[in-house]
Amino acid sequence: MTLIRYLVAGTYLLALAAPATAFAQEKPLNLNGEWTTDCLAIGKNDRHGYITRITIRDKEVTATSQIYAKNSCKIVRRRKTATHRPS
Repeated sequence: MTLIRYLVAGTYLLALAAPATAFAQEKPLNLNGEWTTDCLAIGKNDRHGYITRITIRDKEVTATSQIYAKNSCKIVRRRKTATHRPS
């Protein structure tokens, strides 16, 4: 009875491993290009945000990230303050 259990377990393992082996033999995808994330929230209470851009050309990978003060990833412009002009 134990031998049958080992055979059944071995059959299940082969069935699980077969698709992975076939997938590993496929040609890799062409990832060349530029990839940009959505605005991702970070910080305490998701207060801030960042966007990451990854560029892939042949075997060279370049990544840059921009951090924003608001979690909407919009640039915050300061209000112009009134200047005091002496009379």
